[in-house]
Amino acid sequence: MINVGQFDMKDGVRQTIEWIKTIGLDEQFFVQPRKVYTYYDQNDSSTELIGGYYRHHDNFSLIIVPGAGHMVAASHPYLTMKFVMDYVNKGHLSCETESSGSCKSVASDMCDYMNDCYGQGTCNSNGKCECNSGFFGPDCSATAETVQSSSFTQTVTGRRWSYFIVPENQDAVNVSITSDRAVDVYITVGTTVLPDAVNFDGLLKAQTNIKLTHESLDISKGAIIALYCSGGSTTTTTFTVAEDANDSILKFFQ
Repeated sequence: MINVGQFDMKDGVRQTIEWIKTIGLDEQFFVQPRKVYTYYDQNDSSTELIGGYYRHHDNFSLIIVPGAGHMVAASHPYLTMKFVMDYVNKGHLSCETESSGSCKSVASDMCDYMNDCYGQGTCNSNGKCECNSGFFGPDCSATAETVQSSSFTQTVTGRRWSYFIVPENQDAVNVSITSDRAVDVYITVGTTVLPDAVNFDGLLKAQTNIKLTHESLDISKGAIIALYCSGGSTTTTTFTVAEDANDSILKFFQ
């Protein structure tokens, strides 16, 4: 088991998760539903407390401890003892507040918060949306439109992500992006996963004039381009995305 404090400034939650991906765990670990670890207060056996949010598979658990820093055992000694005793006695985390000992999953809550995938997908038992064809994003709220012309221009206000798809098997595809304000462009190869600020195959920061060519990035399997506009709530950004290939198609997400 690994516990990491919510406010760990040395290793950090995100860094720990990324490191765990490199140690050869069964891929099933990463699709398990998150659970809430609850226990009774040391000085009041009727008061239920939240000790963390965790994911478990086989004999491995990763738990994020709220309110803790780098040294979880130092700031939360009683809670840390509960973790250890659970593993010693049961081989896994167990919630003493539940008669069965089984900690509650947040999967159903996640489905609710994502509006049950907006009716454009199915929320699975792990609390994740499996989107229908043509819909993307964690909650399946991103929709696809085919741009009929060779360019697309849009003005957005405030902070906004805009997504574009270059379909696979398009030869010599070149995409140009121009903007009246600096924008960030994230790219993932393939047409199934939206890029974001953490997961991407290519990144161009604070640009106003960009040209993506098939020589600079192999997009024979298709690609998704995410364009991020930053600014205040009233700041506007106007950008144009143009596809230079005469017979290829560009799709826009909004």
